[in-house]
Order: sequence, then structure tokens, then C-alpha cells
Amino acid sequence: MRAIVVVVAVAVIAWLGVMERDGRRYDRAIAAGGRLDNPARIARAEGDLRAARLLNPDRTPDLGLAVILVTTGRRSEARALLEDVVREEPDNLSAWDALRFVNDDRDPLLARRVSAEIRRLDPLAPPAR
Repeated sequence: MRAIVVVVAVAVIAWLGVMERDGRRYDRAIAAGGRLDNPARIARAEGDLRAARLLNPDRTPDLGLAVILVTTGRRSEARALLEDVVREEPDNLSAWDALRFVNDDRDPLLARRVSAEIRRLDPLAPPAR
């Protein structure tokens, strides 16, 4: 019985260590996000956000990555990433809002869908422009 408790305790400690590492990577990437002035810093921020997903079901790092992708001129990559997020998490208001930002009315059909989803999730939200 003690062996089982030890194994479970070690697994929990390892899991918490991974979550702490993911959190630090995410924080470092977000801090770098305001200073995307050279390719090395961009690559490091992207790598940190991708690494922050290790064993982590939370898709928040993908939202940060989408912002970096848009900022660096890779709007189609950002859109694909956000469409994947909302497909997996249809009730993620932040992801729908990020998708609205990334689309920027370029695709009217997507803009209508995004607006409808945002109204569904936040009926008090102001209407899109």
C-alpha cells in the first residue's frame, strides 16, 4: 500500500512540476510579446508558447501565439490556430474574440459566425462594428 502512495505522490509532484514549468514559459513568452523587435525574440516567444502546452489542456498559450503570428504578418496561420481552438472549445469567448481580431472582417461569413458566437456567449457584449 505504501508503494502505491509513493508512486501516486511522485506522479503528482511531477505533474505539478510540469505545470509550473508551463506557467513560467507562458509568462516569459507574454513578457517578450511586447518586444517583438528581432527574429530571435520572436522565435523564443513562439517556442515558449508552444512549450507551455506540454501536458496542458489549457489553450490559452495558443491565443498568445496567435497574437504573435498576426503581429509578425502570419495572419493565415493565426486564423487556422484559432479555428482549431474554437473547434475544440466552442465556449471559449477569448478565442472567439481573438478570431474576430484576426479575421478583421476579411471573411464576411466568418465575421458573421464569430459575431453570433460572441453574442451567444456574452449577450451583453457591444455589437461588432
